Amino acid sequence: MANHYRFFDYPPTMNDHTQFILIGIPFDGDMTQNRGICTDAPDVIRRISLDLSLTSESGIDLNTLHMADVGNVRKDITEPELIQEIGKFLENSHHTVPIFIGGSHNITYYTITSLLQQQNIPNLHYISLDAHLDCYDEWNGNKYTHCTVTRRIFETLGSNSKQVYVIGARDIDLPELEWAHEVNLQFFRMYDTLKFDTSIKDKPPVYLSVDIDVFDPSVAPATGYPIPGGISYRDYLEFLPQIVQHFTIVGLDFVEYSPILDLPNKMTAFLIAKLIIETMVGIKKK
Repeated sequence: MANHYRFFDYPPTMNDHTQFILIGIPFDGDMTQNRGICTDAPDVIRRISLDLSLTSESGIDLNTLHMADVGNVRKDITEPELIQEIGKFLENSHHTVPIFIGGSHNITYYTITSLLQQQNIPNLHYISLDAHLDCYDEWNGNKYTHCTVTRRIFETLGSNSKQVYVIGARDIDLPELEWAHEVNLQFFRMYDTLKFDTSIKDKPPVYLSVDIDVFDPSVAPATGYPIPGGISYRDYLEFLPQIVQHFTIVGLDFVEYSPILDLPNKMTAFLIAKLIIETMVGIKKK
């Protein structure tokens, strides 16, 4: 780990009390823009976390959250190696909730695949907070990119439209829209009211993926696709209890942060560090 920073200085190893593990995935993959890269994001977020207070908004002592920051997969890793390498971090972690920091959004396909290989998670659901649907079948001949990730996960989960949600969409291309309607993908535009299927019972397991471009650029400027009209930090904190009410979060990630696009005060990094903490608190309260 660069400079040996750890998120909020949590320990680097798990113990019997560990509830969350943080794993950095400094991987860009086949990006479709050259405005910024995401490989340094995990360690920039770690460094920024050390400047924040050790309580949540509600006054929870962060030491009671019992996280282990177990480090990063190596930067020179290739896509075929990612699933196996992520799996090594997930060994002996069945009692924890893994939190991944990307990296571009295509890491989510690999993290979910690794999680499913390491753990028996029947009926896994997927929620993506994202300005885009990310459901192209391929991009420049590549089926595994940040703009195909929703479609690959949809296929991985058995092509069940009731198990996949995209929330916050406001920049949808025509081929994506056509496919989404064809398979009845559950997606909510920014002007939609978020309503989960009321027939959901028994709080099925869910993987939550947060693409930073779901936030308005005034809140999170440091991303390659800063689409106007996104959610606020406060909106996220209102969404989270709904997710926790309907689902059991078994894994999550925060992706598409490009540190070189951030403001000098690292505004976006501060946002992500706070999102991670408040999400952990929300999960613990369930």
